[in-house]
Amino acid sequence: MGNEKTPQRVFVGIEESTYPITNSTLYSYCTLIQETNTEKKYGGLRGIAKDIADMFGDTFNQQVTLEAPRGIRTCSDPDGRVYHATYHPLSVLEANTLRTEIKTIISERKFDRTSHLTGAQK
Repeated sequence: MGNEKTPQRVFVGIEESTYPITNSTLYSYCTLIQETNTEKKYGGLRGIAKDIADMFGDTFNQQVTLEAPRGIRTCSDPDGRVYHATYHPLSVLEANTLRTEIKTIISERKFDRTSHLTGAQK
């Protein structure tokens, strides 16, 4: 990760994936790095919180946006099936839960880094 550029803005929200051939729709939590259109899907908020904490640490509030991108993207899944993606914001409750999870993960990591020092001094 030495020379990699830290992404400036990451959308966190819900992706609505519509598969035209089967006329089916799936919903998943996702992150979308808007500058590169790099997307990752998640089964829950805890996974997003871990990744955001890894990417940004304490500066996550400046890097994460909950404002959904407009428009429809045409994508393909790992099996090559084409689908149309639209994005939706998290609910207020989901957004608050995400922020709490990120802060908890960051503080646990800080505690883990300093707890071995305290133990060594005993």
